[in-house]
Amino acid sequence: MRNIPRIAFAVCSSIALQPASAQWQVVVTDTNVWALEAIGDTLLLGTYDGHLYLSPDLGATWQDRTGNMPNYYIENVGVAAGNKLFCTNGAAVWMSGDWNTWTSVRSIGSNATCMVVSDSVILAGGELNGGLHASFDLGTSWTQVSFGQLNQYSTSVSYRNDTIQWSRFNGAVLLTADNGSTWSDIPALGNDIFTLEAQGDHAGSNTRMHRRVGNGWLSEYLDTQILDIALSGTHVAACGANGFVFLSQDAGANWVSLPVLSSGFQVNKVAITGDYLYAGNSTGLYRLDMDQFLGLEENSTATNPVLIHPNPANDRITITVGNFTEGATVSLFNASGQIARTATKQSATSTFDLDTTGLPSGVYHVVFSGTGVANAHRVVVSDRE
Repeated sequence: MRNIPRIAFAVCSSIALQPASAQWQVVVTDTNVWALEAIGDTLLLGTYDGHLYLSPDLGATWQDRTGNMPNYYIENVGVAAGNKLFCTNGAAVWMSGDWNTWTSVRSIGSNATCMVVSDSVILAGGELNGGLHASFDLGTSWTQVSFGQLNQYSTSVSYRNDTIQWSRFNGAVLLTADNGSTWSDIPALGNDIFTLEAQGDHAGSNTRMHRRVGNGWLSEYLDTQILDIALSGTHVAACGANGFVFLSQDAGANWVSLPVLSSGFQVNKVAITGDYLYAGNSTGLYRLDMDQFLGLEENSTATNPVLIHPNPANDRITITVGNFTEGATVSLFNASGQIARTATKQSATSTFDLDTTGLPSGVYHVVFSGTGVANAHRVVVSDRE
């Protein structure tokens, strides 16, 4: 268990939102964020040094709700039925009815790595052979729902409609609909899933996002290891290594790469509430107003469709637009929001080639001016021989 000095944090203080990279605003500084939950205007934030903080006003002021918990790292937090608050602290699950006084309700046996809270159901998994543990009665009684060779390092867990999905390090994603009596693989998700969205409709792996469509799964290349996923309505956010944060406004069908967060440090957690997207890493908590980000429009309109190919691209991309007028400008933005390429259409034909030679591999966005089409369309530039 990790017992390290506490990081200084202002309790019940007002924190002025300061500009960070591009459209990100700093909400909390000098804090290693490991857990994050958003419920209406309320934010819950857990730290590597074992503090739990609550903000009732979208991050303007904060209160320390650590109470009597030890200062082991808090990696997961969630609110269950009856307004009961649960979190993982080191190798245990803790519960609070008044959000101040805590009771340890389950030992995982190894450091807790994941947890999902859904109404009266709490599921928590651990490192090494800790396995998966479940309570179906608001933390009153617990049972281990994984056994034997299944007890690998847990990376994530989801729950909906009596169905549990459980991902493990270097192991297949497993599914059970009978509280762990029987388990089956989900072959379409492979063996490298690092995170599952809480309800189980989205999964993140090494460079890919997966989304459930009917009884199957579709995957999308996102150019980084995905470590956390947040869902609010049709908005989906994903975060991962190298400061990457991605946003979808259509339930994961299309994605936009947001400006790299805080000098490229790994982003541990994301949360969405209202118009705001929050992201936390080892340097603090940050906020982005989704409606104000670049006039974010991901999809082409029905009256002026856009086709970009090949995607992934190598040395060029060909753009076809139904109404591609002469003099229209096409710009290619990198993940940091910088223009990597720009060109002006010289004729009124429907197609246009944009050179990508020499660009670093990664996710870019094609942005149009003077065409009447959607503002941003994602394209991947892949490695070249």
